Amino acid sequence: MTLRFAFLVLITLLTTIACDGDSDLQTAPTPMQTRVVVEGTPAQLSWSQKTPLPTPRSEVASAVLDGKIYVIAGFRATGGSSDVVEVYDVAADRWERKEELPEARDHAMAAAFGGKVYVFGGGLGNATRSVFAFDPARDAWSRMADMPHRRTAGGAAVLDDKIIVAGGTGDAPSETMVYDPAANRWSAGPPLPEPREHLGVTAAGGKIYVVGGRWNDVLKANNEALDSLTGPWQRLAPMPTARGGTAAGSVNGRVYVAGGEAFGPSRTFEEVEVFDPASGTWSAAPDLPTPRHGLAVQGIGDVLFVIGGGPEAGLSVDPHNEALQTR
Repeated sequence: MTLRFAFLVLITLLTTIACDGDSDLQTAPTPMQTRVVVEGTPAQLSWSQKTPLPTPRSEVASAVLDGKIYVIAGFRATGGSSDVVEVYDVAADRWERKEELPEARDHAMAAAFGGKVYVFGGGLGNATRSVFAFDPARDAWSRMADMPHRRTAGGAAVLDDKIIVAGGTGDAPSETMVYDPAANRWSAGPPLPEPREHLGVTAAGGKIYVVGGRWNDVLKANNEALDSLTGPWQRLAPMPTARGGTAAGSVNGRVYVAGGEAFGPSRTFEEVEVFDPASGTWSAAPDLPTPRHGLAVQGIGDVLFVIGGGPEAGLSVDPHNEALQTR
């Protein structure tokens, strides 16, 4: 696919917060401006093909630990949930199979902290509360304290030595759950301003970003950030392309959102869009060579990796492992 470098003209208007003491949403005031942003140059931004995912899957969970990308569970090509855990060594461009997740899952959420990988919930149509932790030194999983609410198709990221689980469907979908790995204990975080599922969640520059998603089949472009366990969420410039079935990762303090899906008509998204917290603006990166949804998106060093997912809206799987050199 020919890489497309699009100029995105972002018009940001000065906004204010209504004086509502019950509001969980704040809008970051910015001066009125018209800004044209270009993300990189063709020489700086180019996709390359890496060793494919050995077990093609979509609706996967993923996390980065010690320079390796964990791709966990998801849907198999046959439609059943998977317990497969495969780890990509970025430096060696090689995959390794690890101990299976104790319970097969799709639409689970994952984050790494303290030398372990944590997997939360999952299960399309039957959201769970279960939490498992993987210890690479033992190649073994342990059952941890259940989440307070059933949750699937959300996201997880680390903030202030805690793991935040945000978005998704299940019990109380607007509620943000905060996990303390040291104490193996849960607490409540600031609720999302509005519920969304199949969204992108990532950490960058000491904040957690929650981007896009869908709710009641309506695609969302929302972009919110959390910089404190007590909140509130801060509203930022919306993503140019509303989409669900997407995922997000961070590279050098910027938030990259890749892929996605829509229904009616059914399609998958090739767009890769980048949010720069420093300027509060979005820009376009080169399109995905292989448009897909339900994928793993993670950044290591200057490179964004997009792995697995489905090339068609709904159940489909793909083994592609594509890397974007960002500079």
